[in-house]
Amino acid sequence: MRPTAIVGAGMMGNVHARSYRTIDETSPLSIVDPVGSRAKVISDKYRAIAASFDETLADDEIEIVDICTPTFTHRDLVVRALEAGKHVFCEKPVALKIEDAVAMDKAAKKKRQSIYGGPRRTLLSAVC
Repeated sequence: MRPTAIVGAGMMGNVHARSYRTIDETSPLSIVDPVGSRAKVISDKYRAIAASFDETLADDEIEIVDICTPTFTHRDLVVRALEAGKHVFCEKPVALKIEDAVAMDKAAKKKRQSIYGGPRRTLLSAVC
């Protein structure tokens, strides 16, 4: 599995962390959440590192950023991750407005990075 950071330590972040650890128990995994205590709980549970979003973007080892936050936050987080040279998996729905989806698509094309959204089967194939 490629080194991955999960952004969002809520229900879906927990589901994704469990899935990643089912695939590979030892690959680098980071958990990001604005509430540090939530990131720590999930990171302790899945042998991951709690980190900030800025630390994640600056970390050259992290290849994939998995966005598991509320939909209204996706555009900013996805675009910033793409601009930092990361591939992105974004939990569905990817966007609430077409303008947000278009902005994310343009950022991916500009940086020649991949953005995945949708079914968890895509998640599994994206990281293996």
